[in-house]
Amino acid sequence: MNTENLCMGCMREKAEGVAKCIKCGYVDGSPYLPSYLAPKTILAERYLVGKVLSYNGSGATYIAFDTIMNCKVKIREYMPENLATREKGSLAVKVNAGSEIQYKSLKMDFMDLARHLVKLNSLSEVEHVNDMFEENNTVYVIYEYVEGMTLTEFLKKNGGYLSWEDTKQLFIPLLSCINAIHTSEIIHRGISPDTILVDRSGNLKLTSFDIAPARTARSELVPQLYAGYAAPEQYASSAWQGTFTDVYALAATIYRTLTGTMPVEAISRVSNDNLVSASALNPSIPKNVSNTLTAAMTLSPEKRTETVTALISQLSEVMDFGETVAEPAAVEVEESAPAKKKMKDSTRYSIIAAGVSAPILIVIIVLIMTLLFPSEKKPAGASSSSSLISSTLASSDKEKDETSSDTRFLYSVPNFNLRNVDSVLNDTDYAEKYVFTVEYAYSEEYAEQTIIGQSVEAGTPVSEDGTEILLTVSRGSKYRTLPDLIGKDIDYARDTLTEKYIHYKVQTEVGTYGDPEKVVSMSMEAETVIDITQVHEVIIYVYDTEPVSSEETSSEDTTWVDDLV
Repeated sequence: MNTENLCMGCMREKAEGVAKCIKCGYVDGSPYLPSYLAPKTILAERYLVGKVLSYNGSGATYIAFDTIMNCKVKIREYMPENLATREKGSLAVKVNAGSEIQYKSLKMDFMDLARHLVKLNSLSEVEHVNDMFEENNTVYVIYEYVEGMTLTEFLKKNGGYLSWEDTKQLFIPLLSCINAIHTSEIIHRGISPDTILVDRSGNLKLTSFDIAPARTARSELVPQLYAGYAAPEQYASSAWQGTFTDVYALAATIYRTLTGTMPVEAISRVSNDNLVSASALNPSIPKNVSNTLTAAMTLSPEKRTETVTALISQLSEVMDFGETVAEPAAVEVEESAPAKKKMKDSTRYSIIAAGVSAPILIVIIVLIMTLLFPSEKKPAGASSSSSLISSTLASSDKEKDETSSDTRFLYSVPNFNLRNVDSVLNDTDYAEKYVFTVEYAYSEEYAEQTIIGQSVEAGTPVSEDGTEILLTVSRGSKYRTLPDLIGKDIDYARDTLTEKYIHYKVQTEVGTYGDPEKVVSMSMEAETVIDITQVHEVIIYVYDTEPVSSEETSSEDTTWVDDLV
């Protein structure tokens, strides 16, 4: 294949000389974030890098093309934004002074995770790792590229939610897979409708694995927490995390699938636990399923369903006994329960698991689910999961089932606090429901672009789309350290100072001659701490292009960053 004609947005071949891709709309030469690799970069003399698909506190994910295997892939680059930088146009990652130990330690964690994931390549429900290598003072992990859509997109194309019958058929293999992942001592910490893909065969695939600090608030990295799906222990850096953390996210994802409503964010529930049961939002959901999800989303890890094995067992009872009970024994939570939950008869599969090896346990679980979730047992008129998925992937214009129109319910405002403002503003689901305005405030506690306040309280019920919400966003600390710009390109100096909201002006230094695009000196010492809310001025001097007489005054190019305070 002629890679010269590949679109850097989708890695499909386009006609020679055509700048805009007719498939995805990407235009050659589009701007890119300077912290990340430029499109058309070649890595390991093999991988052609395209545009950035996503990025978070630990790094960036790119679409790419494997020139040896002639196929699309995804590349995950370790690039912690608050520990390292990359100058625009450069490949090498430069570690920030004082962050060397953290950078190296987390890089090892990043590589260890990839090595563990390679061992899971036999699981079809996991995004497979193809390769890993070090280059440019960082590390790259090559993942298979899965064609399909996120579960979020899939639900939108199916009226917003699925029936219990379709949901259980869709999730059976994934639940078994995640149990196997936990057996391998890997915790995902980011399970959500946005990290689960529905491939072209109608199967769910779990993606977006990451190291623990990237999914934990107040860690050494800028956290990426999926609102409504992240467990409460992920909002505190000192809290213990485990299999029960993923159980919370799994239950929340199933809750969203069955109700069409994102659960109230855990951090909001801590002060006011206003989680509405799934069956209250959609009466067609079996009561036992609703109770099981509630137990799996209990705020206290000690009282929450602990393992995926237990979650499977409790959900399977619904189909085994087919009864509606107010509080089934499997999910009953007593206030006097000890820190470790008591064994119930309904968790007999956990007892079996203690005496067998992990592979045998997985086989047992699959057999149990095959028996207890038979695909033949469908109520009259119920559509099969496979046909539902096939029709969705074949056409984006799928109409809603007429019987689903009466199950639309009020939704509640999420807790946007501690989230990155760009992730909220760019969320298409939120864009349909809310009208956002943004105000900025300096904060010594929260990182730049972090939401630290919202005008409508989390959990507030909403009866119609278009609710106006004012988001207060951190601009970061008002104290900024002046970087050493001497010898740097003037464009780089301008960009750096603008990003730091430091007032500056560019001035020609009389009597010095050389490259006019380089900074020759500064009016303040590097590492000077500046309070950017106060009146200040940094002058960056550049070379003259030719000698001037002493009687001539220096030319001046003043640039200001307006509306900082």
